[in-house]
Amino acid sequence: RKRREALRRDRYGPLSSQAATAVPAAVVRQIRLDVCRSFSCLPQWQPGVWGWPEDGDAGARQERAEALFRVLVTFEWRTTRRAVGSHGNCDAPDRERKPGGGDAHGGDAEPSAYVQGISLLGAMCLGFCGGNEEEAFWLLLHLLEDVYGRDFFARSPPLLGFHGDTAAAAGLVAAEAPRLVRAIGPRRLAEFVAALAARCLLSGFVGFLADGPLIALWQELLEGHATCAAFPRLPLLTWLAGLVAHAEADLAALAGSAPPEELVPLLFKEMQRVASSLPATWRPALQARPSERLQEVRATSKRAADVHIQRHQAREAREAHAKVVWDSLDRATDQLKQ
Repeated sequence: RKRREALRRDRYGPLSSQAATAVPAAVVRQIRLDVCRSFSCLPQWQPGVWGWPEDGDAGARQERAEALFRVLVTFEWRTTRRAVGSHGNCDAPDRERKPGGGDAHGGDAEPSAYVQGISLLGAMCLGFCGGNEEEAFWLLLHLLEDVYGRDFFARSPPLLGFHGDTAAAAGLVAAEAPRLVRAIGPRRLAEFVAALAARCLLSGFVGFLADGPLIALWQELLEGHATCAAFPRLPLLTWLAGLVAHAEADLAALAGSAPPEELVPLLFKEMQRVASSLPATWRPALQARPSERLQEVRATSKRAADVHIQRHQAREAREAHAKVVWDSLDRATDQLKQ
């Protein structure tokens, strides 16, 4: 569907050709660095489901890396054009609006910006498409615009949806792991969840979850849009909460012996160990079905996102005021020198 909708305006070949020279050099360098690190985080080949056969052909590996590089650069160029269009450039394509997916908070966040986690998302999409570059591009577009939503990786306010979802995830974790809350307190819990969210939500858990659960999570994300249209990225939050609940006893025990200043890093390291060693059949077991919490989680995310917007606007206002003051001082200084 995403591909059919876009074909009227954008075709991958021309877009990719434009992107090769249009994306800023600094972004291109960052993408190149991220691509080099991405493939080591990916799951093993699962025939008919994900990936490609392992081979010793260095040329094939290099071509996959180049394909991922082109996908990411083209994505950045396409979203940059939409960001320009949202500011009134009539030559740029109009922003699309879709119920439920395009902007989970219904606000005016600008289109997605490239951040490092997107390279891992793109690499997973390439695997689900068996290495097909163009199909991976359209799948990545669907993932970021229809599942994550444009607000999640928004350019401005920066990462709007991510900040909202981090707060929503903390609420879910508190409900699913009350023993851990009692052991470390609400403030430490918020810090711990924020660290997990930065690692897991931005990258779709790639390189964090064991292979079997990771593939299952992604299948739920990619196939569940029709059943969770109001908040398609809900599985990201429920899986994070389910992970913490699964390790709650070990985390609470660790909290009882860890030095306070090292608590959050140690909890994160333990969570990383548990997540990477899960059996292939593991799935999160929550006390309440995710669908029952959808409205609550979405509302929490929106409230936190609204706070993020207010803080962002206040910071911009302070910076603008400071600039006016400094400009006035510069003019006054110049006049005194005359």
